[in-house]
Amino acid sequence: MGLIQGAPFTHRYSFSCSSCVIPPSTAAAIRSNSASVIDSGGIVKDVNLACVPEAVLGDYVLVHVGTAIGLIDAAEAARCLEQIRQL
Repeated sequence: MGLIQGAPFTHRYSFSCSSCVIPPSTAAAIRSNSASVIDSGGIVKDVNLACVPEAVLGDYVLVHVGTAIGLIDAAEAARCLEQIRQL
């Protein structure tokens, strides 16, 4: 996994792994200290929070293969989502 390094993406909070882009998602429900429901642009799914146990309801998380791998603040999430919309 690494940072996307090229136009139109150069945002430090947008990650790539092979051919996928990981947009920020919102923690919509916390079920336990290791499980959450996230909302990713209207797509709701269960994810594992083991890598980001500090996540709370409403936080923006980066999810890869069903696991939240990082947290970002709302301003950075908004900028990243806007870049994705422009693709």
